Amino acid sequence: MNRQRTMLNQPNPSPPGKGGVVYVIDDDEAIRDSLALLLNAYGFRVSPHESAERFLQSLAASDQQSLGCALVDIHLGGMSGIELQETLLNMGLNIPIAFITGHGEITTAVNG
Repeated sequence: MNRQRTMLNQPNPSPPGKGGVVYVIDDDEAIRDSLALLLNAYGFRVSPHESAERFLQSLAASDQQSLGCALVDIHLGGMSGIELQETLLNMGLNIPIAFITGHGEITTAVNG
């Protein structure tokens, strides 16, 4: 048990799999940078973006085969995280999204 706990706490020096990029989309620079740093430390390829619009611009110019998943703030300036998810679905891109927020809102969690 002690060995398992130690292994979980140590960064993985190599990527955990051959999956795609983890996109971090948050308008709070400190949160965005912290998540990117943490994910990089565990071997993930990360692409941080400050807005949904910037993410969509970069997506249009990138290889969409590298899509892995996205960590998206629900409350972004401009297009919201929920609107971004709808836009991606309308584009035919059903990538896994984990929503993050600094605001605890039951309504958003239930309806989101």
